[in-house]
Amino acid sequence: FAEDEFTFICDVTGRPEPEIQWFKDGQRVNETNFIEERGKTLKLKYMRGKDSGIYSCVAENRGGQLELSVKLSVAGDPEFNIAAVIGGSSAAGVVLLVVIL
Repeated sequence: FAEDEFTFICDVTGRPEPEIQWFKDGQRVNETNFIEERGKTLKLKYMRGKDSGIYSCVAENRGGQLELSVKLSVAGDPEFNIAAVIGGSSAAGVVLLVVIL
């Protein structure tokens, strides 16, 4: 819901440890006062309507690259009429699991 916090988790394993990058609607996510990127996690500290979109976790090592995406719709924002939240709870977050060997 608007004004809630939401954390995405990209739980990846591989050798060597994959590097992780986060994207929203195909654009690299930049940290702001409202967005915190910490490797495997991406935290939206104060969701707003403009945070709705397709979020992607890209994990890469010398074994290859894998991308997983999920759609987030922020409910309760005046910009949106449809109420939908990933995982049923905005506080729960989403886990994206990737294994790269």
